[in-house]
Amino acid sequence: MSLRSSKILNKATVQEIITDKSIVFHFQPIISAGKKRIVGYEGLMRGIDKHSNTLISPLVLYESAKKHDMLLELDRLCREQCLRSFRERVYSLDEGLMVFLNFEISLLSEGNEGALFMINLLSDLDISPNNVVIEIIESKVKKVDALKRFIDILKYYGFLIALDDVGVGHSNFDRIPIVKPNIIKIDRSIITGIERDYYKQEILKALVNLCRKIGSIVLAEGVETKEEVLWTLSIGADLLQGYYFSKPLDTMFNDLRHELFDKIDTVVALFNNRAIQRLKRARKDNEMYDRFVDNLCERLKNKDENSFQSILEEQILKVNFVDSIFILNKQGIQVTDTVMVYNINKPKNPLFRPARKGDDLSSKEYFYLLVHTGLKRYITDSYISHASGNRCRTISVFFKGSGNSTYILCVDIIETSEYYYKSPQDDVEPL
Repeated sequence: MSLRSSKILNKATVQEIITDKSIVFHFQPIISAGKKRIVGYEGLMRGIDKHSNTLISPLVLYESAKKHDMLLELDRLCREQCLRSFRERVYSLDEGLMVFLNFEISLLSEGNEGALFMINLLSDLDISPNNVVIEIIESKVKKVDALKRFIDILKYYGFLIALDDVGVGHSNFDRIPIVKPNIIKIDRSIITGIERDYYKQEILKALVNLCRKIGSIVLAEGVETKEEVLWTLSIGADLLQGYYFSKPLDTMFNDLRHELFDKIDTVVALFNNRAIQRLKRARKDNEMYDRFVDNLCERLKNKDENSFQSILEEQILKVNFVDSIFILNKQGIQVTDTVMVYNINKPKNPLFRPARKGDDLSSKEYFYLLVHTGLKRYITDSYISHASGNRCRTISVFFKGSGNSTYILCVDIIETSEYYYKSPQDDVEPL
């Protein structure tokens, strides 16, 4: 049957669908690439119009039920039918698989009734709560206290909680401390075309870092291409869901397992190969940076402070990976102007101004961590340079000038996104 996205249904049609239980569930697999297996399925509802023999979009059906004040009846029917279908088609074959179940959280009143309905329903169906993930769209929550009670009860019985659609425009991150989700589902608006969009890459990276710190698993929704799969894995997604692996299906899953596992094996092998190539490239780049810094220190060695500026200006022209160079004394005072390569006709934003000779940079990480920790060389994480506005890392290292005076050479390395790089070996046979 075809899927129909139509206008709001009339009350009689909605009532007929609920009374006759005219809904069907399709299930979409959720993949763990790290474990190379299916961990569960999300149940996705479709209404059935018996008169036209077409499927009705869940959006249309839920909006229609809401308009006609039948949302609670529809939602309970959906939960019951989803779990029954999961029990018959999935759980009976493999009790290690989970079902991801959407819950219409706007219906919560005191938080107990909805939870008890779920617990009793699972008891009747002989499904363990440990196999059920309740998906919550946090923007729909109006009664926060009721939500917290609802979640506390479900977690006590062993349910997992997922926050859905995180990253979409209406996400409310202040709900994360309340829900304390086991799983955070990243909306497909962040995933789509991520291989071409540096900002999406960094947003996903930030969300992954957040999840790591709070103990949540990252699920990337809507992966539709091989590149989207590889990029989301590179950034750190734990679970994947989307058309690249499978559309939502209404068939038995044993018939598709071999095809799905072959696809998982192929993409994991390619991901591993790219990770190896990326590591090799990073090591080669770091060796190149170290050679430049060591050579520059050698040229500065035993030189008078007044000659530093001209040496820096000469050496920066020989490479294309340096954003700026400057030198500090052992008190953190800059003893040269910042040497840069840039277009002098380019308009300058006053927010970004290179430090000048005499400026005090003793509070900078690349100074105080080098000086006070006994390190011989220090490399910062990526940050936005206040000199140029470019993304860079700073390498700082000691050297000796004339009279055995101690100085610190600081080299800002231009940072390019590792995810944009595509090696010629990427798509050859995996290692």
